[in-house]
Amino acid sequence: MGEPVFGAPRLVRRGYDTRQVNAFVVRIDATLRGATDAPVTARDLATASFLRVTPLGQGYACDEVDAYLSEVSSSVIRANAARPAALAAIPQPREPRTWLGRLVHRPH
Repeated sequence: MGEPVFGAPRLVRRGYDTRQVNAFVVRIDATLRGATDAPVTARDLATASFLRVTPLGQGYACDEVDAYLSEVSSSVIRANAARPAALAAIPQPREPRTWLGRLVHRPH
């Protein structure tokens, strides 16, 4: 997809912290290339949040970053669907270790 370029927020608005956004974009890129064991998921995209910096601080325009995350979500979903390891990474519930735990958590 190429590296995204985000503009600065308007003078009176706060923007997203550039370091946090850049780190997340690197994770997205690694996910799309299949070069990570911890891919970004659709849930990660939907719940992503970044610190907001003061209007005079270094930041990215929030609406541009949000639009990029929405745009890339379908590509991330496709990339994860092509990775069998992504499905295997979903934690499975463990069997309780004690007899009481097995009694309480047994299937009905």
